[in-house]
Amino acid sequence: CYLPAGTRKIRVKIKALHIIDSINDFIIERAELRLYPDFPPPPPEITLEPWLQDARPDAMTILWETNTNAYSNYVEWGKNNVNERRTKPETSDLPPNDPSIKKYVHKAILQPLEPEMEYAYRIRFGDKETQQYSFKTAPRKESPFTIAWISDPASYTSVFKQILPNIPFHKPDLLVCVGRIGRGAEEWHYFWFAPMREKNLLQTIPTIYSGDCCYAWGRIWWSYSAFPDNYEWYAFSYGNSRFILLDSNYKNLENNMVYPKEVVCGQDEWLKRQLQSQEWREAAFRIVVCHQPPFSDFRRDDQFFDGNSRVREEWVPLFEKYGVDMVISGHASPYQRGTRNGVIYTTIGGA
Repeated sequence: CYLPAGTRKIRVKIKALHIIDSINDFIIERAELRLYPDFPPPPPEITLEPWLQDARPDAMTILWETNTNAYSNYVEWGKNNVNERRTKPETSDLPPNDPSIKKYVHKAILQPLEPEMEYAYRIRFGDKETQQYSFKTAPRKESPFTIAWISDPASYTSVFKQILPNIPFHKPDLLVCVGRIGRGAEEWHYFWFAPMREKNLLQTIPTIYSGDCCYAWGRIWWSYSAFPDNYEWYAFSYGNSRFILLDSNYKNLENNMVYPKEVVCGQDEWLKRQLQSQEWREAAFRIVVCHQPPFSDFRRDDQFFDGNSRVREEWVPLFEKYGVDMVISGHASPYQRGTRNGVIYTTIGGA
């Protein structure tokens, strides 16, 4: 269970003599209760440097991972220097691959902030601290912005690592990954956090990604994510644009999906409400993001992929009806682009 930092703990050991009577009932003849000091916690370690998510004009969410929850833990931040403000995080246990390895993910929301303003921050955990980083809040509606799009780091690792050094030169305001990051914490560390760490991309550019929760991916997705409504399909406004991010895998039985029926229905009904919302109607640009594309001409060896049939049959009519400008996907490795009934479909390829 979760215990707040600083909670005093003890170890309890009960030693007793058990006697069996004539009808085989156990009786405790003597009992002794001993109290011991708790085992000392491990030295503090920040196991994952912070990453930025859910960027808004007036707020920014920061997450990071540690090896224990036994020490003081907070974000130091400010407009001019990191000593202006402190924000304590919410903390949750990370579902480990190895039960003997315990990790904790912390989430702090910095607010109130000003639009298009740069802030400095760092994480302090016990006697450890990260280097100082900076971020910029989301733009006003009338301001231009730049997005960098990436995809499938776990499937096309070498290509992914090649393009990452080029991203900072374009000075993106937002970084979007259209899925397939990894199946568990170990893959997320290797395919996602480690490569992105080299240029401090996650520490300085707010990053979002589409849901892709087949197999056991969902548990890690939620542990490492903090998006609007705390769900893996979500919508948000950024500048003059509206974005809807969907989980195109959530009904794929071949991928051993475990969603209950009400959750499956929930995404479809939620999508219809979003496409009819005032935010969607008033946006200058309306973009949908989903990992698997509805259309594709992907061939590799003897394999052929013409797109996700369910997305094509169930969602494409909605895209056309409600004025989607562009659908951006990954999954299929080559870059592809086409237009159908006024909607632009783009597959950005493997990274």
